[in-house]
Amino acid sequence: SCTMPGLSSARTPRVAISFAPETISACALSEYSQQDIEPEHISGLLAAELLPVLADFYVNGFPYFKNEWLSFAAHTGKDVLVTDEKGAVTGRFLGLGDTGTLLLDTGEGQREIAVGDVAAL
Repeated sequence: SCTMPGLSSARTPRVAISFAPETISACALSEYSQQDIEPEHISGLLAAELLPVLADFYVNGFPYFKNEWLSFAAHTGKDVLVTDEKGAVTGRFLGLGDTGTLLLDTGEGQREIAVGDVAAL
């Protein structure tokens, strides 16, 4: 059996996103439903939920969502490794800037990083 935080067995599915990969394992949606689930149905439900959020993002920008995003962030205040095509840098994940950049304390100062893969140390 797999676990998927936030997924309920109620009639209207709820989707939760976790930024800690160890909290989610791959699973089949059929484990959570008494009926067959078609991918097209799930795609429609996700699109119906996503469109209003995208509209809010378009109007309000990232700062509107920043605190909610950070409430799910697994690495806030922890040491991380950030890797991009130029190399890697380590530091403490401080949070996010108003444009969504990662704020990293490298010990030599604070950096804003726009692109990279983040891993816990």
